[in-house]
Amino acid sequence: MSTLLLISLSWVLPNAIPDLTAVGPLLHLPTAFGLVQLGETFSCCLSLSNEATIPIDGVKMLVEMHTAANKTLLKEIGGSGVRLAALASVEEIVHFEIKELGQHMLVCVVQYRTPQGEAREFSKNYKFPVS
Repeated sequence: MSTLLLISLSWVLPNAIPDLTAVGPLLHLPTAFGLVQLGETFSCCLSLSNEATIPIDGVKMLVEMHTAANKTLLKEIGGSGVRLAALASVEEIVHFEIKELGQHMLVCVVQYRTPQGEAREFSKNYKFPVS
């Protein structure tokens, strides 16, 4: 039996409820979301889902924003003692004030243990320019 954790990401729009139903093996972001400008606040909703029929132990997700000059931890979700039930998910909203021009990258790193006790890790990155 294979373990399957999925990350889904939706933009948080003012006065709107984020759509958390689109879950898949990649970050789900629009290919063109307009311009991100200096001084704006980047906001998104992350959903980490256990698509397996068994619980998964040690679930942890680190969310970082990387720029040319800095790496900023936006959110740490879960930890070594956290169990994600079968077919369950956890959602978190993250915010980041854009203070630098140039390329930015949202990095999501997920760590967990298989039912056999093996440590696993995967990451998803999304790059976008700031003008």
